[in-house]
Amino acid sequence: MSRTGLRRTLHVASAAFLVLIPATSWPFFRATLLATAVIAVALEAVRLRVPRIRLWLGGRVPVFRQEEARQPCGAMWLAVGYAIASLFHPPAAMGGVLVGACADPVAAWVGGAGRTTTGKTWRGSTAHFVMAWAVLLLAGFPLVASVGAATVGTALERWSGPFNDNVIVAPAVAASVSLLH
Repeated sequence: MSRTGLRRTLHVASAAFLVLIPATSWPFFRATLLATAVIAVALEAVRLRVPRIRLWLGGRVPVFRQEEARQPCGAMWLAVGYAIASLFHPPAAMGGVLVGACADPVAAWVGGAGRTTTGKTWRGSTAHFVMAWAVLLLAGFPLVASVGAATVGTALERWSGPFNDNVIVAPAVAASVSLLH
């Protein structure tokens, strides 16, 4: 599997955290996401400061982009985004994690050709919106909340400003669902 394919697969697989909710409890789910974020931040701090660790991890987990040799990787930002989303009430947090896990990889896959200087395409943004809306509807959120949260998530994925979109999409979707549900 290619590096890009592996990144996308791991991104979608991160939704597996959601099986913790029915298997354990909401507080355990929240604690797991918070602990995962702390571990991810600590691991990234070590990876970025210790060249031997960076080379070792890069060889064992071949998912790092070239620019991630000097800056935190997307997986760390995703873990932090999920942890922030988990601070919202359970259904909203679940919606944020689902969109964070599923919509971004689909956007990257569909929008892969024809990238702009920002790396984003309208085709990818449309795919992000459709996937976000679909997972929110399938998760049982009302139409207005699903459309509103999908719109916010897609806008922030496309125009994340100085932030990595992985850290802002899940919490923004969770906040939107909280307000609109």
